[in-house]
Parts: sequence; C-alpha cells; structure tokens
Amino acid sequence: ALKPKNCTVCGVEYVPRSAISKYCPECRKRIRKVQGTETKRRSRERNRQACIELSAKNDRLKEIAEKGPVSEYKNGENQWGTKKSPEVEIYNTMIKNYMAVVRQLLELLPEGGADEKDELMSFIGGGG
Repeated sequence: ALKPKNCTVCGVEYVPRSAISKYCPECRKRIRKVQGTETKRRSRERNRQACIELSAKNDRLKEIAEKGPVSEYKNGENQWGTKKSPEVEIYNTMIKNYMAVVRQLLELLPEGGADEKDELMSFIGGGG
C-alpha cells in the first residue's frame, strides 16, 4: 500500500493508486476533462492550420506553373541573370510548415495503426 498524499490542486489527503499520482479522485476527473478538452481544441486548431496551409500551398503551385520556377533579374546596365523565383522560395517554406503540422496531427492518432478499424476506415475499405 502507498502512503497517503495531499492533492496538488485542493490539498485534500488521499491514498494514491500509483506512485506518480498527483490528484485526488475528484480533482483527477476535472483535470482529465480539462486536458481532454484542451487536446481537442489544439487538434482542431492544427487541422484548421493544415487546411489553410494546403490551400495557400496550392495557390503558390499554380503561380509557379504559370510563371515558371526561374525568374530573370537585371543587376546593373548590362548584367542579366536567372534565379529561383520568389514563388518557389515561398512554396518551399510552406511545404516545410505544412509537413510539420501534418506530423503533429499524425502524432495525435491512436497507437496500433492499421489493426484498429473505425467506421470511416471500414467504409473506405469497402467493409461498410
């Protein structure tokens, strides 16, 4: 049996279920609910950010297709050259940011991968 501890939120003495327990049973329920709500909010924000970045990325890709990946510049009276277009630079940065958001979203997926099937995946796979 573990020694009684004081809850870090309300200070009530309780007998913990594990050695790393910090909250009494009442506070634990409230804390988990708040943490779950916060996780969902962050997930929604990441989804929104991914959608915005995907849309912007596609817009940049259209500009690159229209103007080309290389732009010409004039540096002085008789000095001309080519360089990577600004659209390509912006596109590369957006891809990097988009992939970071997607990586964060993938980390939120439950463990177990392909073994776990939900209704959507079974529908997509033809099982529904």
